[in-house]
Amino acid sequence: MMGYRHIRSCAGRFGNARSPQFAPNEVSEIVASNGEPSFGNKVWSEVLRIQNIPLPVDGRSGPRRYRLEELLLGRIAEMQKATIQYGAPLQHGQARQATFRVVPIARHVSMISRKAIALPGQFLKETAPVWIPATIRPAAPDVKELVPIFSWDDHSSVDKAVARFSRTRKTGLRLVLRRPWFSTGEGERVGIVFWPPPVLNLPLLKTQPPFNEIEVPQSTALGLLTEEDLDPFGRFVSVWGIDPIKREPLEPIDRHRFLSWNDLKLPDKAMLHPRVLMPIPGAIPGQNKEIFVEVSVVSFPLTFVNGERDAYVDIDLAPVKGVAEAVVRLGVVRMQLNARQDTPPSQRIDRSGIRCSPPVAVQSQLLPERRLSVSVTEVNSKHGADGDQLSVSVVLSGPAAPIVVKKPDARVSIELSEHISGEELAVKTIGGRRARAEGSGDSKELFLKYDKGEASWVANFLLPGKLGTRNLVALAREEALMDPANGKIDTVDLPGYFGKVVVRNPLVIRG
Repeated sequence: MMGYRHIRSCAGRFGNARSPQFAPNEVSEIVASNGEPSFGNKVWSEVLRIQNIPLPVDGRSGPRRYRLEELLLGRIAEMQKATIQYGAPLQHGQARQATFRVVPIARHVSMISRKAIALPGQFLKETAPVWIPATIRPAAPDVKELVPIFSWDDHSSVDKAVARFSRTRKTGLRLVLRRPWFSTGEGERVGIVFWPPPVLNLPLLKTQPPFNEIEVPQSTALGLLTEEDLDPFGRFVSVWGIDPIKREPLEPIDRHRFLSWNDLKLPDKAMLHPRVLMPIPGAIPGQNKEIFVEVSVVSFPLTFVNGERDAYVDIDLAPVKGVAEAVVRLGVVRMQLNARQDTPPSQRIDRSGIRCSPPVAVQSQLLPERRLSVSVTEVNSKHGADGDQLSVSVVLSGPAAPIVVKKPDARVSIELSEHISGEELAVKTIGGRRARAEGSGDSKELFLKYDKGEASWVANFLLPGKLGTRNLVALAREEALMDPANGKIDTVDLPGYFGKVVVRNPLVIRG
């Protein structure tokens, strides 16, 4: 009797004379039209061979049923003389999704014919797909970079005589990972580490210790802690901070430094793991014993692109209120869900787990969201104006620290231009000046408003004529003002934002 396993990530063809086939540790080629990797074509490989099956003791023919587990453990007396040979594919510890089938072979088939004998269809039935769990722990992820990413949302509307146009820049982070991608086989995911894990108030038997035996600090107590207090794993938990090269906010930030999964906008395929045992290697390899700590993890599937070597995960992280450009440090792990469960808290002697890899840390900056909006109103002599005029209000808004009110740390420029015959030309106001405003919010042309953590830079222009078929463009640029070492200001400008909104007559567009 011979069993075969379906391993999608192997290469080769079905055949009795084939040498053992191993599953590769990584995908050699990415075919990812939908963002998911392809593990290749179906491959049948021998998993188990049982030979020298003895004749029944009673000499009668007929079907007999045995549990494979009892057979392998040698608990079936009439099968004691059978020899069991394990195939190569199960000698690695990677997780695989597989199907099985049992193929009977006559003991003298090699003497009858060297050609493969076609088997009846009843012997080719396959089982439903099952997971072969991983028996090894994932390797620590190899992070290439954590970089800001942007998405843009355009909107336009008409309310009575006012046409409104806006473009919003939303920000996030992209975590890019180097090869290898699947250290423990199929189903491996990337996780973000959070601390503290939640308290589980579950009813348990009196003979068992409660799951909340480890006290978790409350929010007020967390405000007194830093990640250094969590040695040796504090450097691997996800936290936020203030950019050290920028001015600190004048108002205190009413939250602790530890990030949680509530700060994430989770996609559909994300999974929350409230309590995970994360291994922390010893400080000195071979001398300090590895320890396990309880953390929370949010895991994501990797996204792949055709022709690209590196995989990535996009993270939608909510901004830190009161901190316009927070620096974030994320703890990153691999998660293999198709592995044995972690040791429960009731077994205090030796708690261990193989579902989570050792962590690594990566740092980046979360840039603030920005919204550039334009309101256009046509006025004429009925409104007391001298002929047809166009009132244009341009607003650049977004989260900002309270410091911008008392001591601005950004310079903003807003201007209007017009597309004519494929070229972008400057626009003149009623007074003949260029439609441009620049400053830190304290100039006559550009003024700053601040309310509840939101800063708005506003510029108003009055143009001659109607909107008609004109194609106006509102451009906004924001630059950070940095204090040099000598104490002077306005000597260093760092680009922070650039965007534009095209203003067209909605009636012309519809027509």
